[in-house]
Amino acid sequence: MADITKQDENRRHPRHRINKAVKAKSGNRRGTGMTRDISASGAAIDVDIELEEDELLELDIEDVGYMASQVARPLDDGFAVRFLDLEEEDEDQLLAELESLRDSIDDSY
Repeated sequence: MADITKQDENRRHPRHRINKAVKAKSGNRRGTGMTRDISASGAAIDVDIELEEDELLELDIEDVGYMASQVARPLDDGFAVRFLDLEEEDEDQLLAELESLRDSIDDSY
């Protein structure tokens, strides 16, 4: 059984370990990488540019789309972001898409 941390218990939405290509853009800086995991409120991503905490960026996540985001905290080889300006309806749609992606990944094994 996986260890559940205090941080995991405080999450609004479950995280899905889905690896998708991601393009990040902040000002004139651009980078590419992969998602580590994603939820309806944010993602952990490995990207080849350095960004500061609270910096705004736009993400283009494969099979998900464009997401206005803000760096929440640095991680090894990347950072965690929170998605901005998501209406409840958009969150519901993203959750449904994540479930569908996860199910298609599970079915491929």
